[in-house]
Amino acid sequence: MKKKRPDVEGDECLMIKEKKYNLGTKDKSKEIYLSEAIRLKNLVVVGANGTGKSSRILPALVKQDIEDKRVGATIITGDRDTSMVLFALAKRANRDVHIIKPSLTNSGEALLESEEYSYSFIQEQIVNFERVLDEKQIVIIDMEFAQHQEDAIKGVALLLKALEEAMVKRDKPNPTAHYLYVDDVHMYMPFMKNILRLGKTYGVGSILFLDTRLYLKDEELAVLDANVRNSVFTNGLTVADAEYVLRDIYEKQIPYIRNRTPKEFQYSIVDKSGKRTTGHSDFAFLAEDVLHSLKLSVPRYRGGILRQQKPISTVPKSVLKPEVVRHKPDSKDVVEETGTEQLNVSIADKKSTVLPEVQPKPKSKKKERVVSSVQREFKRHVVILDDVFGDDDEF
Repeated sequence: MKKKRPDVEGDECLMIKEKKYNLGTKDKSKEIYLSEAIRLKNLVVVGANGTGKSSRILPALVKQDIEDKRVGATIITGDRDTSMVLFALAKRANRDVHIIKPSLTNSGEALLESEEYSYSFIQEQIVNFERVLDEKQIVIIDMEFAQHQEDAIKGVALLLKALEEAMVKRDKPNPTAHYLYVDDVHMYMPFMKNILRLGKTYGVGSILFLDTRLYLKDEELAVLDANVRNSVFTNGLTVADAEYVLRDIYEKQIPYIRNRTPKEFQYSIVDKSGKRTTGHSDFAFLAEDVLHSLKLSVPRYRGGILRQQKPISTVPKSVLKPEVVRHKPDSKDVVEETGTEQLNVSIADKKSTVLPEVQPKPKSKKKERVVSSVQREFKRHVVILDDVFGDDDEF
């Protein structure tokens, strides 16, 4: 007898079977799922803004990987509530979780200030992706795009590059699966090509969230179509996306494709035999009481994150290391011993070539005027008192 899941809405949703990734249910009984092998062929979820991709669909899908301790996951989202809800979810599941968020973590601030890519810097100061992949850890990335715009995109790009580099360093024959969730993927497609293309070989599957295919350039669409074998379309679609579904996936009229309930979706997925399967189904969203409970726990976890912060250098140590100059000692030189020989290092060489010198803050003209006025008034009162009491009198 199949058990019902207590944490999803409705009686029709069934417990996830081992090694199955539940997308939803069809006709209140048939489970629509992806096997682990098929998940490595990637998945894209397409739906217009406001259809619940970030707030409802993404948490429901990520929850399955958080609760499955055989796999790890990296989640990139720009929704502040979603990032903290997922962090709370990971903590409740006793997962080893990292969060990168500029308003909360020093690692997030450091990424905003980074100008160039350095794999060693990210591994040592931000997050060690090699360990994340091998030890099945959870990473939540929220670079707060609404506040930081281009700097946020740059920060995510640096992390994707580091993840790609760590991914290709894996030399195990059957590496542990790791799943990458990318919300608003159109902003990061230029940095996703190799991860999508090589992920299957190195055990990394991607789940992408996209408002509309119109956001992608022709080259990016070609990368998407060539490397993503599974697609889900929500109830809210642009006309262009509905026409794509009508032409390539689902032979129905456009009004039928676009006018559905919030829980309904259309899919085109690959089954075990490699055959493409299409149809429609209902999402298994997180139950409202579970979501509410997670949100209530967010302030406590937020405080814990702030208390655990450690200072981070925004520039890799190798960049800050000065060049050693050999010359005769001078009065302005500092002598350093290394082993049996002495190296004379100029004080000028001690200065970083990367970090700008801190310039003294210019004095405020308004402040100078106030000080001058006070001095004049003080002198005037001294003159008056001298006239009354005399120069030598005490008062």
